[in-house]
Amino acid sequence: MLIAFVNFTGLRPSGSWPETAASMVRGLKELGHEVVVIEPSVSRSTLYLHARKAMYKVVGQEFHAERHQSIAKELALSVEKQLVSFQRTPDLILSSSSLPMAYLRTSIPTAFWTDATFSGMLGFYDEFSNLSSETIASGKEVEDLALARCDHAIYSSKWAADSAIEQHRADPAKVHVVPFGPNFASAPALETVIDNIGKRDRQICKMVFIGYDWDRKQGELVVRVQQQLERLGVPAELYIIGSEPKCIGDLEKGHACRSRTFEPDPGKRPLPGGPIDRGVLWNGVCRGLGPWCTQRCLRCWRSEFRCHTGPQWPALPYRCVC
Repeated sequence: MLIAFVNFTGLRPSGSWPETAASMVRGLKELGHEVVVIEPSVSRSTLYLHARKAMYKVVGQEFHAERHQSIAKELALSVEKQLVSFQRTPDLILSSSSLPMAYLRTSIPTAFWTDATFSGMLGFYDEFSNLSSETIASGKEVEDLALARCDHAIYSSKWAADSAIEQHRADPAKVHVVPFGPNFASAPALETVIDNIGKRDRQICKMVFIGYDWDRKQGELVVRVQQQLERLGVPAELYIIGSEPKCIGDLEKGHACRSRTFEPDPGKRPLPGGPIDRGVLWNGVCRGLGPWCTQRCLRCWRSEFRCHTGPQWPALPYRCVC
């Protein structure tokens, strides 16, 4: 099957969604489908919409330009133009977002695969709170049109599917639930998984936190869980993947810790309370044992860095020599 995959992850892509869309393409190819990626774009200037965003910001409201009808029409037109250039007519148009589908004019079967509806997100996250009435009206209209025009609406959860049916009046027959799989470039063999489980260290509770948005994913909560386990006498390690925590350590005291990165930068010194480099490896958190709380490297288990809780910054390097 030839699938035209419409890859739209926002006017200013961020977060984990671009990688989720890439995993969709990778999974479809692994299943034997031929996939051609379409990157819809907005041709005209969005200066007017950005001006409206600034205007609403003054009165404490949010304005989502990409939810505006004019942007959705531009995205659909961009998809139509790219489809014309195909030597073969695709068997299916699949999008990672509902937005390019709202005004798309085509005889090819269409579907989108996403994780939420517009109405389901209202008031759910900060960026979907205090929205302007204009954004709410246009957002609902665009979502309604996308659901009405598509042949299939695929969601990663029943919660999102129910929202499409109940809040956007989608035809239940075209709404499906297909959960997202893990974003593995290559999944390990079952035998390898079973073997690794048997090799687990039963003396230490090892936890993994995976998430891009530290606040949204309640990163602070998982740190406090690790801290509480240590207080109860249970050795615990916390591995953090994908996030940029504001501070790792005793969050109540505001300590700032640093760990080794995959690309060492000897000339860079950490500052207490400053941002943390992406791609760091952590084990444990500061336990307030000051004046210095020593952490250890995940690879060699030597003292790797220290938490600043006293008046002086330690002279020791904060990255492990291994």
